[in-house]
Amino acid sequence: MINFKKKRINYYLIISNFFSLILVICYDILLHPKYNIKINQIKYWMWLISWWSAWTSFLTIFWSIYNLFKSRQNNYYEELINLIIFESNLLSFLIFFLGGFKITIPRKNRTIIIPFLGTVKAIYFYFFYNFFWHLLSPCLFIWKFIKKDKINKLKNKKTKTILLNLLNPIIYFFYVCVRPHSNLNQKKIFKNSQPWNFPSDYPYFFFYWCFGKEAFAGQNDKKWVFWKNWSKKKTIFFWVTFTHLFSYIVFTLIILLIFKIKTCKKKIKKQ
Repeated sequence: MINFKKKRINYYLIISNFFSLILVICYDILLHPKYNIKINQIKYWMWLISWWSAWTSFLTIFWSIYNLFKSRQNNYYEELINLIIFESNLLSFLIFFLGGFKITIPRKNRTIIIPFLGTVKAIYFYFFYNFFWHLLSPCLFIWKFIKKDKINKLKNKKTKTILLNLLNPIIYFFYVCVRPHSNLNQKKIFKNSQPWNFPSDYPYFFFYWCFGKEAFAGQNDKKWVFWKNWSKKKTIFFWVTFTHLFSYIVFTLIILLIFKIKTCKKKIKKQ
C-alpha cells in the first residue's frame, strides 16, 4: 500500500509534468494546424523529447513513479539519478523561464483557434503552459530536492559523482544529434525544406553549428558569426568541443554548489 502523505510530492510531480506535456502538445497542434500533427506516431514523441524541458518532464515522471513504490532509502545510484533530475529541472527553470522566456515568446499578433473558445492570441496560451512547464513543475522538484532529499552517499564519492553526473548532458547531446539522421526523424512526416522550420531538425541553434550547418536564414551575413569562413570540419570540431566543455562546466558547478548548500544546511540544523 502506497502511503499518500509521505509520497504525495511524487503524485504532484507526475500530475504537473504530465499536464505540462499535454499543454505543450496542444500548443504545437493549435499553433501549426497545417502540419496535421499525429500524436499517435512515435516520431512525434521522439521529436518532442529532444527538447530539454520535455526530456526533463519524462525523466521526472518515470522517476516519480519509481519512487511511489520504493520504501527503502536511496542507494548511491538512486541519489545520483535524483541529483541528475534535479539539475535538469533547475536548468529548465533558469533557462526557459527566467532566462529564455522572453526570447522564446511567440509574436504578439499570432493567433490560434481553441475549440469552444474560438480565436485566441497565442501568447495567452503560451503564458499558461509556461507557468506549469517552466515554473511550477521544475520548482516542485527543486523544492523537494533542497528541502528533503539527501546526498550523503554522493558526497562520500565526490570525484565519481562529478564524472557520472556528466552522463545526462552526454546522453542528451548524442540523442539530439542522432535522432534527425534515423527513421525517427519528424521531418520525414512533414518534409519541410529548411531544417530550422517546424518541426526543426534540432531543438536549439548550437546543434546546427555542431554539424557545420546554418541555424537560421541569413546566418552568414551576420558580423558576429566569426566562423562563417571556416571549413566544415573546423566548425564542427569547435562547436562540439565548446558545447561539451561548457555543459561539463555548468553541471560540475551545479553539483559543487549543491554540495556546499547541503553542507551549510546540515551545519545550521546542528546549531
